[in-house]
Amino acid sequence: MKVLTLAAACLALVSGTVLAEPMTKPGLWEIRVDKQVMDGQDMAAKMAAMQAEMQKRMASMPPEQRKQMEQAMGGRGMGGGGSPNTHRICISPEMAAQDKPVMQGDSRCEPTKTTRIGNKMIFEMNCPG
Repeated sequence: MKVLTLAAACLALVSGTVLAEPMTKPGLWEIRVDKQVMDGQDMAAKMAAMQAEMQKRMASMPPEQRKQMEQAMGGRGMGGGGSPNTHRICISPEMAAQDKPVMQGDSRCEPTKTTRIGNKMIFEMNCPG
């Protein structure tokens, strides 16, 4: 069984203000993964290093090839700046009502421990594997 630990700082972009209320509000949120540990290894650091290497390689490509690569990647931040550990997500009213961490991709993951401090949500989750 793999345990994945995330420390996510959620910055609300709703109405251009940071929400400090304990309840999650619907709207556009920016989620930054500060730490992601799987089986004792810091996966967030590995992903950041991999993305930095990919950006370095893409910078040395001819413009046509770089454009093809960016299109093939679906515009996943490989040339548009931004952090590899930062994601934007639209929280629906239904998702906000659950008031728990939003899981992207693998819906088998369940939060096991959640702590809120201001606009930050720190949580651990278990992803059976």
